[in-house]
Amino acid sequence: MGSSDEEKLMQMVQDFIESETATPISHAAFSPIPLCHNPMHVSLKAILERVSDAESEILGKILLYLNDMEAMGETNNVMKRWIVSRLKMDGHEACLCTTSWISIFGPPSAARRVTQLPFPKILYDVMVLFSFIYQSNAYISCFQALEFKDGYEYIDVMMKDEGDGTNEATRLIIDMDFRSQFEIARATPLYAELKNALPSIFVGTEGKLNKIISLLCTAAKQSLRESGLLIAPWRKASYMRSKWLSENCRKISVSPTREAAGIVKP
Repeated sequence: MGSSDEEKLMQMVQDFIESETATPISHAAFSPIPLCHNPMHVSLKAILERVSDAESEILGKILLYLNDMEAMGETNNVMKRWIVSRLKMDGHEACLCTTSWISIFGPPSAARRVTQLPFPKILYDVMVLFSFIYQSNAYISCFQALEFKDGYEYIDVMMKDEGDGTNEATRLIIDMDFRSQFEIARATPLYAELKNALPSIFVGTEGKLNKIISLLCTAAKQSLRESGLLIAPWRKASYMRSKWLSENCRKISVSPTREAAGIVKP
């Protein structure tokens, strides 16, 4: 890649980061501290602004791939496989990762009295709604031990840093629909600002992702309480970490194809 191409790529990444984080400060009059000066907002901004060379390189390539793919109008699942294929064609060790985990919702004392239901999250949502209407936990007391299996899919890239002499690989996690994973009901102005500051496309290390999850889930807990809503178990940090950081992660190899190169449309 020539110097002009590298400069163009870096400018594209910079434009993307600035467009994603430059959200207007709204509802500031309702917060005792201007939202842009709130400690949580400052911390999140600091986390997001630390972008390594590897993260910048992969994000830049993904943005280029998406420019090529705009006219194809593919679904999100097809898009992820297409991006993995393109990354592999560019010499990167990329794959799809599918995580799966079992969640038990309820206090430890109820762990042995697990109720297995086909759609427990939907049922639990109904119980939470009734509990909110009647300001009581009685409606969910009998469902405090729910178990269900869940899963998630994202992109994994192993980047080797040959310059440090160790040749150790750094794992980068790529999520093509990152911001929407943190949606909550009746968000406070502070939480809405934090969520909107997240990138729609996340490229980062496990450590960076873990910091974001901890901060956003703490803010979500505070937001839900201020709105008088119960905290759903799948809004807790432990559940959110399971999406990307579960030990039960199956890597799916995607072979580079001529279609991914844009030579032939599938």
